[in-house]
Amino acid sequence: MIVTAASTRLLLAALIGFRWIGYTTAAHARKRPTVTAPVRSNPYDKQITTFNEEGHLLQLQYAQEASDKGSKGAFMKYRDYIVVVVENTSVKPGTSASGYASGYVNNGGIVRIHDGIMAKMTGLNGDARVLAKYLLSSSHSICWKNGNGCSSTGPALNVGEDILAAVTVPTREIASVCAELQHSLTMRPGARPLAVQATFFGVDDNHDYDDDEDSTRSGSGSGANNKSKLVLYQCHLSGTFKECEFCVCGGGMHQCLLDLNDLSGDMENILLADVVTRMANILLEILSKNLIALLHVEDDDDEEDASSSSKPTAAVDIYVMKLNPKCRGGMETSFASFVRTKEDLLKVGELFT
Repeated sequence: MIVTAASTRLLLAALIGFRWIGYTTAAHARKRPTVTAPVRSNPYDKQITTFNEEGHLLQLQYAQEASDKGSKGAFMKYRDYIVVVVENTSVKPGTSASGYASGYVNNGGIVRIHDGIMAKMTGLNGDARVLAKYLLSSSHSICWKNGNGCSSTGPALNVGEDILAAVTVPTREIASVCAELQHSLTMRPGARPLAVQATFFGVDDNHDYDDDEDSTRSGSGSGANNKSKLVLYQCHLSGTFKECEFCVCGGGMHQCLLDLNDLSGDMENILLADVVTRMANILLEILSKNLIALLHVEDDDDEEDASSSSKPTAAVDIYVMKLNPKCRGGMETSFASFVRTKEDLLKVGELFT
């Protein structure tokens, strides 16, 4: 066999190639295999966070419709008082519902955010719980940040001794935190605003924020001194809030808003008892009409025999707040539950006479 230089080069190249292939194959066999996750598209619908052709955010409209289906309420400032009348949706006659100061209250959607700050949540119950817990945590953070970890002078107080409760967290600041949260949710892809309309009422420092936004917002001294006042704020789903003299929550409350406007024009000539009973009457009329429309059926013999007490009736809860340095948070709250008849309104009127 004649071996030429060309054949020799081919033979050497073949041998080297086989060794290189075997070496690389063995080396790759010792490496740990890697698994790459498949690339998936974003499962969230980002279109709801953008404006449509008419300039509306669809997610805000959806959330507003959901919040309008929540329980109804009416709120009004009367001199040094705040009167709150809300729809009763959970408490039965004879059941006590005065435990609002110890935590969350299902009755009417009223929650205590902080000492001297309460809120009415209207909308989806799950979203309301999330928002209430967030605001409760934020109020504690603000309180400790301002150096006011405790709202009283000590664990034990003598009877009649003033509770020196500083306005550690103004109601306006909590309303601002709520608005910032709602607005931030409208700008996150895949997120949605909480379907809750929050109305805040409580103690605030008597300071004009429009004149000096950089001034300290925490009050000093007692919770009901000349630097404190009762305020009413309402936070919208879009991330705005405003101070109100009167407002409403829930859907179908346009007529109630007009009635409250008429009532506010007579503040100089009426007493607190008249304000409370008239507000309760206004809300009861609206709730009764809605209940009749919802439960409207044709009368038959069986319904005529049924007792009127077995039929569901509209009922409201009434809260009346006023400044009082001897109370926790500097605010005293009077409460009447399951008001539904004229006799109940007369008793409530006597209570606030």
